[in-house]
Amino acid sequence: MKKFSKEFKLKMVQEYLLITHNFKKVAANNNHIVAATTIRSWVRIFNSEGISGLEKRRHPRVYDGTFKQAVLKWRKNNNASYYDAAKEFSIRNWTTIQRWQEKYDELGPESFFISKGRHANMTPKKIKAAMKAQKQEKSEVEKLKEEVLRLQVENEYLKKLKALVLSREKK
Repeated sequence: MKKFSKEFKLKMVQEYLLITHNFKKVAANNNHIVAATTIRSWVRIFNSEGISGLEKRRHPRVYDGTFKQAVLKWRKNNNASYYDAAKEFSIRNWTTIQRWQEKYDELGPESFFISKGRHANMTPKKIKAAMKAQKQEKSEVEKLKEEVLRLQVENEYLKKLKALVLSREKK
């Protein structure tokens, strides 16, 4: 992917805003060096963040688990699209929120609080498998608890039945 300077991006944005108002014409005027969709995203970023939004970020933004959950909760409560949520929370790319939602749906809210550091032999597939195994263990524990409770109730029932039979035999 080719990287463009802030000045070049600003030139494209200004050409769109002040002259053509057509992303495809701006791309054509510049020999299609940049795709119209890229220019569209630069204009959107410029409108929301100003000139500073066109600068290359030195360090990508890191969002903590509570923020991710808050964004997903807001989106659900407001029945908003990924794009609207990205705009509301100043997240540049709406697909970031889509990936959070997929991760939340697949692995649950605790997946947002797993440390990012990767162990030497832990690939993303192994991490997902480990999390699924952990979920299955939890469900197995719950099943075992239900089984214990059922057996306790059955045991109490049999004791009372035995006591009732013995009392009838005495009479």
